[in-house]
Amino acid sequence: MYFDSGGWIKADSLRRELERALNSLRRDFRGLLIEAMKNVRGVKVKGVKLRFERSLQISDVLEALNDFGTVIRIDEAQYLRFYGSRRGKEFLTLFAYAYDSLENLRFILTGSEIASSKTSPVSMSKRARSTGGATGKWG
Repeated sequence: MYFDSGGWIKADSLRRELERALNSLRRDFRGLLIEAMKNVRGVKVKGVKLRFERSLQISDVLEALNDFGTVIRIDEAQYLRFYGSRRGKEFLTLFAYAYDSLENLRFILTGSEIASSKTSPVSMSKRARSTGGATGKWG
């Protein structure tokens, strides 16, 4: 996934980008993915395409992807600090939840500022845990 944000990244932007990325997968793999996603609340299946509704919880999608042993690569990850109204804390919560609970899910974070960013994987995990962020649903 690639974020080209001109400001704050909203949950809707993340949902749309995740939907686009999943729909761009090879058709044979997408068929398996659709099978796993069809019971996720907020996911509509139209033929061989997924459509995410506004009610979708990203954590539910990640739980379904965990069954596949999925790797999610996010380019320009330094912009995740602009996610949501709490300056990236929503993403930190999701990241900590995935790290603690979804053992078959991996994130690869890249970007030009990632090494010096507060969004590095280690600092994200530590900060999310220190704010009690590894629980609950995330949208």
